[in-house]
Amino acid sequence: LAALCSFATVITTLGIHLINFDTSSFDERAMLYQNPWYLLNRWWVIVHCMLALTAMWGVYLVQRQYSPAWSGMGLLFFIVFAFTEITRQILVLFYLNGQRKKYLSATDTLVKSLLKNNIEAFVLISAALFGVFLLAFALSNLCFGLRLAGGCKFNSILSGLLILWAFGSVIAFGNYFWKIPLINSALEIWNPVFQPAMRLVIGVWLWQQRHNAKSYCRIAEVICAQTLIFTDNMQSSFNFWCRWLFITKNIPAIIVLGLPLVMIRKQVFTSTN
Repeated sequence: LAALCSFATVITTLGIHLINFDTSSFDERAMLYQNPWYLLNRWWVIVHCMLALTAMWGVYLVQRQYSPAWSGMGLLFFIVFAFTEITRQILVLFYLNGQRKKYLSATDTLVKSLLKNNIEAFVLISAALFGVFLLAFALSNLCFGLRLAGGCKFNSILSGLLILWAFGSVIAFGNYFWKIPLINSALEIWNPVFQPAMRLVIGVWLWQQRHNAKSYCRIAEVICAQTLIFTDNMQSSFNFWCRWLFITKNIPAIIVLGLPLVMIRKQVFTSTN
């Protein structure tokens, strides 16, 4: 499920960054609440956040057995990220669009001026929430990236990409204050290219973990079957596991099974001799 959600976020991410509603005047922006495509785009962002959260929940479930601290912090920050953005979109749908509707229907000049100030002030509230969104997103990717560092080749690649994503989010946050045109231009390319690619990579990684989980379930079945034979035929069972560890070169299994096998061999074979 998490892998499928991550694949779905490739499409939703492209929709978020490639669909823009260009408006040149305040009155045109005020009329956006009447645009069904604009409303659909707000709900699109909310669905994207829920899909992304489900995908990262899957990453947490895979990694929590190895490092509950790093993976737990990663999930916590991602929850903050997701619900901050959901809150921002809900405010647009219900509060901001409500103010826009009142503004367009108002006839009194003073009321119209007050409503205009409220609408313009919402930009500052939205910017503050977006700042929380970026920081939480950066910290989440950093935690998950650090957790995956030093693992197998795919894990190490994903780790580097997540840390790079965190760095990019920090740069985007900082440029809100720096206002550097070159960074803005780079982000216009970064967002619709790197982000969907990352969602795809995470989805592939989660799908791979799904197959790994099936393999470990099969291994568990074999272990149970071998355990039944173990008491009757110690020698053949011991040889079976040694061959399996040598052929598969499964590092976690070697760590888990290797030491017990050595101890069993030492105790059982010594006593039989």
